[in-house]
Amino acid sequence: MLALAALTAGCVPEIPAIDRTDAFAPFYEVDSTHPPNLPALAKQSGTRWFTLGFVVGSDDCQPTWDSDGGPYANPTLAASIRDFRSGGGNVRLSFGGADGTELAQACDTVDDLAAAYQKVISAYGITAVDFDIEGDALKDDEANQRRIQAIKKLQAKAELRVSFTLPTGRTGLATRGVSLLQQAATANIAVDAVNIMAMDYGGAESDMGQVAVDAATATQADLARIWPAKSPAQTWRMVAVTVMIGVNDVPSEVFGTGDAGVLVSAAQKNHYGWLSFWSMNRDLPCPTGQPANAAPACSGVSQRPYAYSVLFGHYRG
Repeated sequence: MLALAALTAGCVPEIPAIDRTDAFAPFYEVDSTHPPNLPALAKQSGTRWFTLGFVVGSDDCQPTWDSDGGPYANPTLAASIRDFRSGGGNVRLSFGGADGTELAQACDTVDDLAAAYQKVISAYGITAVDFDIEGDALKDDEANQRRIQAIKKLQAKAELRVSFTLPTGRTGLATRGVSLLQQAATANIAVDAVNIMAMDYGGAESDMGQVAVDAATATQADLARIWPAKSPAQTWRMVAVTVMIGVNDVPSEVFGTGDAGVLVSAAQKNHYGWLSFWSMNRDLPCPTGQPANAAPACSGVSQRPYAYSVLFGHYRG
């Protein structure tokens, strides 16, 4: 476990370190048939924010959960979120992801898309949303424009914190990710954070903690070019990082607990917006040894239950 003194060394003076409850917000893959007990999970892991994903779309522009295609409105999940909030926690909700049909591709008009987003936001009282745009969705220029305009409509009605989760490499954001953010900036969308997927580099990387730090540094430079009026401290605050703990989809890439220390230390030095990982469902030891490939319900490395949550939980913003 990292010493707090080591984590806070070399802080950027423009933005003092504060104890933000949302500084660490791991993803949780929601299965609507077995919604998570968030208060119990928070008690076990010490986590105070979760990022719930993913909401996608059906052919008729209706929001669904991508893990099982279940309806977006789930009374058990709503009650779990409500109980979690009563204890001081909160959630961010993520639209998109790698599977299913992204809502902006499922809906034909800006108004229909904004209404679909609003249904989910209202069902769970959401004030922070994430848009995980990758694969074919990131290449769909019409869908990207619809999404930007729909977000603008939502932010015109109520305060809504918006982040984009985008693919990255060690040298920064992919070209299409930069283009999407430039569209958001041109449309005057208030972007709270750009969350980079620091994972699955194709097997070319081994020092996964340092690679994530390098990717974050390159992303901050990308954001400074997109939003030139912002100060360096402000663009650092826009950088969020999500890693895949343990064995990645590329099995030769393993994000170990030592890599978590490297990333948290760098985040504390430069005051990233927030940290996350994929996923809380996987922050557990595998019951029957270490699998050769990424497993959905365990990390694939030797660890104590919720060891990554404890390490990432050191980050205070």
